[in-house]
Amino acid sequence: MYNIIYACNDGYAKLAGISLYSLLKNNPCSKFRVFVMCDNVSEKNAEKLSSLKTDFGNLQDLVFVESSAIVSELKSFVKGYDNSIDAAAGGGYTVYARLFFEKFVPGDVERIVYIDCDTLVVGDIAPLFSLDMKDSPIAMSYDCTNAKYKRVINFPEELPYFNSGVLVLDIKNWKEAGCLARLMDEIHKGVSYPFPDQDFLNICLRGNIAKYSFRYNFCSAFFLYKSARAVSFIFGLKNFLPLQDDYRDSAKNPVIFHFNGNTFTRPWFKNSVHPMKKLYDSYYFSSPWKDEEQKSFSMPRVYKLQYVLWRFTPRFFFYLCSRILQDIFFKMYYKI
Repeated sequence: MYNIIYACNDGYAKLAGISLYSLLKNNPCSKFRVFVMCDNVSEKNAEKLSSLKTDFGNLQDLVFVESSAIVSELKSFVKGYDNSIDAAAGGGYTVYARLFFEKFVPGDVERIVYIDCDTLVVGDIAPLFSLDMKDSPIAMSYDCTNAKYKRVINFPEELPYFNSGVLVLDIKNWKEAGCLARLMDEIHKGVSYPFPDQDFLNICLRGNIAKYSFRYNFCSAFFLYKSARAVSFIFGLKNFLPLQDDYRDSAKNPVIFHFNGNTFTRPWFKNSVHPMKKLYDSYYFSSPWKDEEQKSFSMPRVYKLQYVLWRFTPRFFFYLCSRILQDIFFKMYYKI
C-alpha cells in the first residue's frame, strides 16, 4: 500500500479532491492510504473527499489530519504570507503543514509522497516509491526559477534549486537527519521568503536532496519552453543542460501535471487558456465537485503578453523576449 499526503484549507479542498480523483482513477492496480492535512475544511468538502473512498476501491484508507493548530503556531513566526482560502491565490500557511508529517504518519511507513493540490496525476506513480534516494531524506525535481533568485534568498549559485510540488519523503532518513528541527530553526528566525515552504526546504536541506524525473512534476512553465536548452538560456540555469533527454522525454509522457503559477491561468478557471484545460475539465466535471461553477480569473498583463508572444511569434523571438522580461522583473522587483 502506498502512502500519500495532501494539505489544504477549504479554498483548496476541491483542488485536492480533483487531484486525488485523478490519482485513484489512473492507478487502479495500486492501493493507497491518503492523509489529508486539513485547515478548517468545511463539512461539505470533507464529505465530498470521503465519497472518493466509496467510488474507488483502491483508496484503502482516507485519514483527515486537522492542521489548524500547526497553522496557528506558524503564524507566530512566519511573516508576510497570506493564509488565503481563495484558490486564485496560494494555499497560505497551510502549505507549511506538510513539513510536520512525521508527527502523524504511522511508524510502519517507510516512504510517503506529498502531492500539491494544483496537480493532475495521469499515470503510474509507483516508481516514486522505489526511487533510489541514497541517503537523502527527500527527493524533488529541478525548478525553473531564475538563477538570479538564488541571490534573493542567499542560496549558493552552484547548487540546483528544487520545486516542492511533489515530495518523495524517506521517513527514516528524514528523522535521522533531524530535518524537522532544521526547518523549525529556520522558521523561528522569522524570515519572510518569497516561496516560503519551498525556500525553507532548499535552504535547510541543500546538498542532501535527491532528484527525480521532470515527468513526476511537469510544471506549467515547461509548456512554454520546448527544451532544457531554452530553459537554460532564459533563466540562466546551467544545471538544466545535462537533463535535455529527460526534459524532452518527460514532455512526451508526463505523469503528474503541476499547474503552478498563472502562466496560462490555472485550468480550474473558466477562462483558462492552459494547454491542459480540456484534460483538467474532464476530471473536474467527473469529480464530486462537478456541479460547482468555475470562476473566471483576471490574468495579470505580463502573463497576457507572455501568452500572446508564445502563441503568435517565432520560438526564438519568444525566448529572447522571455529572457528580457525576466531581467526587467528582477531589476524592478528584487533590485538585481
